[in-house]
Amino acid sequence: MALTARQVIITTDLSVESESACEPARAAAGSEGKLTLLYVADFASHLPGGALTLTKGARESIWNEVCQAASAKLEQIKERRLSDVEVELKVIDAHGAAAAICEYAESQQADLIVISAHGRSGGKLHWLGSVAERVVRMAPCDVLVVRRFPPDREG
Repeated sequence: MALTARQVIITTDLSVESESACEPARAAAGSEGKLTLLYVADFASHLPGGALTLTKGARESIWNEVCQAASAKLEQIKERRLSDVEVELKVIDAHGAAAAICEYAESQQADLIVISAHGRSGGKLHWLGSVAERVVRMAPCDVLVVRRFPPDREG
């Protein structure tokens, strides 16, 4: 019996490793489910040191640049891994990726979050304390944690 979900959120940190979540998410959504490819941008990390002195217009300009760059990368992931299905691309601003993913999943009434066990940090971070581990603990729905691609399927 196959697992199918109506609303599936695929999380990404825009790394190649995080793309391993795409195929299982597609399978879980089946032909009727809705897929969202989600990137959480920590806007504050993109601001220069004197961010407090920036005007509202300057902050908006930087945020627009962050969104455009992230959206372009999401589009590339979609083309590489999900070109044959309908996918919503979403960039949100938050300081904590795990909490933001869970809050977004709750707001969208998601049935499933699919996340790679290792993203940008690869194997450098111990599992405990990783974004994936925190999402598993806090999620309002089921979470599927996917390990990275086998070496012959990477990139």
